[in-house]
Amino acid sequence: MELEAAERLLLRALRFRKNVIELGGEGASWNARSESGVTHKILLTGIRDPEEIEDQLLSSFVWLWSLKDYIKALTPPDGKSEVWIENEVSLDPNISLAADIANLQKHGVLRRSRSGKFPKLSRLCVNAPQEAIGKITIREREVETDISNPAGVELTLSIFDSQGILIGDGLKLLDYALRFWEGKLGECGASCV
Repeated sequence: MELEAAERLLLRALRFRKNVIELGGEGASWNARSESGVTHKILLTGIRDPEEIEDQLLSSFVWLWSLKDYIKALTPPDGKSEVWIENEVSLDPNISLAADIANLQKHGVLRRSRSGKFPKLSRLCVNAPQEAIGKITIREREVETDISNPAGVELTLSIFDSQGILIGDGLKLLDYALRFWEGKLGECGASCV
């Protein structure tokens, strides 16, 4: 494998990450059942579908984790053996956690956990403070929230360990992983970092 292919893979992950933070869009709708059993339609306009955002976020983890194999196939820097990248990953608890998230997305289950945490993810949480909302319209069995300022919306993807303890946020971890892999590609002579 060539360094150029690894650089393209990193750039792909960067594009996915960029798309995660570009929130403006046509919106989404879904049904929600109240405690009394009544179904209401929820409309969210002015923002991209949260499912699409979550898909791109989780895909970024998978693409980034794929970089490890690309880097292993390259000539190791400074005469190090190809095991150096495995050691770098194992020594970094955040990258080990990111690896678990990528493998969980890829395989649907973790038989073993590189981080030892066996992480579980929440659904993507979209927090729209009042400053981000243009209007809320309530109709019979329907609530529409118009996001007029998508830049004011905050996203959270909580990461929990096997005991249910909050151990991180997926967006922050993704940013950390991007910087980590940029650095490792830089050690291999990449020009895109």
